[in-house]
Amino acid sequence: MADATSRCGLPAWLDDRLSRSRQEAELWLDPYPFCHPADTQGYVCLHENDYLRLSRHPRVLAAKAAALEAGQVASSIFSGGNAQSYHERLQVAIANAMRCEDVVLATSGWAADVGLVEAITTPGMPIYLDQRAHASLWDGATFSKGKPTMVRHNDPAALERRILRDGPGVVCIDAWYSVEGTVADLPAYVDICERHDCLLVVDEAHSFGMIGENGGGWAVAQGVADRIPFRTCSFSKALGGHGGFVAGPATAIWHLRHFGRPMVFSSATSPCDAAAHLEALHIAQEEPELAANALAMAERFRQALDRRGIEHSGSGSQIVSISLPAPQLASIAYAKLRDLGVLAAVFLPPAISAGTGTLRFTFHAQMDMASVERAARAVEQVLAEVRPQRLAA
Repeated sequence: MADATSRCGLPAWLDDRLSRSRQEAELWLDPYPFCHPADTQGYVCLHENDYLRLSRHPRVLAAKAAALEAGQVASSIFSGGNAQSYHERLQVAIANAMRCEDVVLATSGWAADVGLVEAITTPGMPIYLDQRAHASLWDGATFSKGKPTMVRHNDPAALERRILRDGPGVVCIDAWYSVEGTVADLPAYVDICERHDCLLVVDEAHSFGMIGENGGGWAVAQGVADRIPFRTCSFSKALGGHGGFVAGPATAIWHLRHFGRPMVFSSATSPCDAAAHLEALHIAQEEPELAANALAMAERFRQALDRRGIEHSGSGSQIVSISLPAPQLASIAYAKLRDLGVLAAVFLPPAISAGTGTLRFTFHAQMDMASVERAARAVEQVLAEVRPQRLAA
């Protein structure tokens, strides 16, 4: 045990806890720390969320620059009502695309999820969360006065059994899941929630801008947008920006704008970001081939892995993942892929189940078949080297 206080002035109990956490993490990461190169030219970049490659699009940058003088920085309470403001124009454009009544902006997708779940849940109410739902939905349930209950991933029948046992509540799922890339059967979840008087919340972070008419998302594509009370989203995926929002009924969005804690006690998206998001949404709608190519390249990658006998997440989106039986193996595989010129993302506990590691590959609008084949060959080579390894206990 450390002394009563550390050199940094931390209490001994915290200093000891941080030291043990770092030692565990370094066991996974050393000698393969996550370090993407500053210059990615020549790499196959499958590690980013900028699916449509809009973050540096000239039109997006120009829109952002034009709005720099509109310097309002305030909570979302003050960001609506002016039809000419960037915030209001963005909210209207999103509502039209998602076929909902209204939208409230948040500082992040995390804040949107947390603020919504906390605001709509009553004390003791069951909150049914898919076991792989985004951490922000789980955090919202934890911060609320409700009772979080985990249900099996992508299993509507299992959800219905739990509802029959525990009663009506809030159901929280992703449309397209962020680690595995698996997709939800939204009509099945909608039917269950309507039968049992439950409130459905769907996180569309990875599907908005990628699918559905006008990029409206998975609920639009599956024809159930008008039957889902709340959908949440992040701007940091298809639109390549920063921030988030909640889409839903006008009365509920008014309530969130005035009483949702992350919306009230954080500044809204800046005007220049709102302008950039609006322009990015316009581009996504004008050029649906961007999303179509990302999705097609992900499918070609799955096929390339199948030909090589490599198990993967079996996704239906632009995200493809490969699971490894230890965090250390995922870290080593990441580094070896990087050395071969392929950049992936790595997920380790507590983001995923203890004792495992995941390599995630996210496909984007600028991918081509040569890059897909190069990535698949690199994965085959690395897994052949990594999987036989015996790790120290």
